[in-house]
Amino acid sequence: PSLLLEPQRSNLITQSEYYNSVWTLQNVSVTNNATTSPEGNNNASKLIPNTTTGLHRLRSNTISISSNGAYSAFVKADGYSKVALREDNAVGHSAVFDLSDGSVMNTNASGVADIDDYGNGWYRIYFDDNAISATCQLSIYVLADSYTSGDPAARPWAGDGTKGILIFGAQAESNATYPSSYIPNHGTSGG
Repeated sequence: PSLLLEPQRSNLITQSEYYNSVWTLQNVSVTNNATTSPEGNNNASKLIPNTTTGLHRLRSNTISISSNGAYSAFVKADGYSKVALREDNAVGHSAVFDLSDGSVMNTNASGVADIDDYGNGWYRIYFDDNAISATCQLSIYVLADSYTSGDPAARPWAGDGTKGILIFGAQAESNATYPSSYIPNHGTSGG
């Protein structure tokens, strides 16, 4: 037998699976419980950019990072394949990922960004930010197929209103230099 030991952590995102009123939607629609998540339940959502030229993102509740933030989410391409995690309202650190080949495209975070293959097209994307102590929000951006580099918050584009990405398990942790195992949070302050 073996033990999997992890530090005590909390997920600061107060709705980590159901993207409702806790989240701010900008130029996107969300269909909750749209498909099977990596954990095998029908609790993954589809994020669909609309046809407005602008940013297409979900933005979390306000979170407080006392030092070192670790941000993660499970994502799967469903028409679009470029997605970003960005810490908004503080220093704007981010990481951008290409789900077509499972790669980190770029990052301006002060820590590590990585992508892990969970099978069946699902990836867990994450970055840690070891230079932040702030109140911020976690944003998940869908990016245009033509995106190649730069801050995702400075790349407006127009979606087609049909294609999107699948998302599940958004997580933000304080005092963390890497993401822990997924901590579901269904509306409490810590999960």
